[in-house]
Amino acid sequence: MSLADRLRRWFGPSSGTVGASDATTTERPTHGAYDRLARWYDWSGAIAFSDTCVELTLRALRDARLEPRSCLDIACGTGSFLMAMERRGAFAVGVDRSHAMLVEARDKAREQHARLALVCADMREFQLGRRFELVTCFYDALNHLPDTIGVAAAIETAARHAEGGGLYVFDTNNERMFQRVWSGPRATIDVVSGDVEIDYHYDPVRRTGSAQVTFRRRGEPPVTGWVHERCHAARELERALESAGFVLESRGPHPYFADPSESLKDLWIARKR
Repeated sequence: MSLADRLRRWFGPSSGTVGASDATTTERPTHGAYDRLARWYDWSGAIAFSDTCVELTLRALRDARLEPRSCLDIACGTGSFLMAMERRGAFAVGVDRSHAMLVEARDKAREQHARLALVCADMREFQLGRRFELVTCFYDALNHLPDTIGVAAAIETAARHAEGGGLYVFDTNNERMFQRVWSGPRATIDVVSGDVEIDYHYDPVRRTGSAQVTFRRRGEPPVTGWVHERCHAARELERALESAGFVLESRGPHPYFADPSESLKDLWIARKR
């Protein structure tokens, strides 16, 4: 599969706007790439990836014989996954560090008459005062944390909010992703009414990568943001899960972004003791 094909699997066809209603937002303004790119995030095709995460999560819940009445989505972004769970009857809470992404989630929720609670906070250090039967964290959000200490803190925070016997489902970019995609070259992907250009850089010694992402939508000035990620070793994540009180149920290829034979992204499913 070529680099362009891999990226098309990520962006897919552009999707229409999804909606919202009684969403509440706890505001704590932040800055960064996602604040700048939030308005164009769904336009870039990210909803298609969220739909796959919904399917995978529902399959994991069926296998675990769970029907969660509550869901916490950490790094919820514009709320697409969260609204899918709310439509299935779950009390839905989303946490994200980007205030602008949460504004997009709130507006979508109002349009679709979805009831969400949205909290602007760092995934490593929030406290909501309640536990959830399902905790999720997608879009390689843990890779955005720059070190092992931060990953351990984020997983510990997820554990504090997970009910005993509940599931923690998340994904990560693995080493193949960084070696085959983040090592370059620059790629331009056509989407409806514009394109997305990504210029990747990866340092295999430091195991850190940076991607300059530019959204170009016809009739509007381009918007650019830098995304920084770290390639966390699987053993680091396994130790953090065990230390936080999770039992790893499975770790396998995430089917969205590549063929299983050359998986670039891992899907993790853990259960809280």
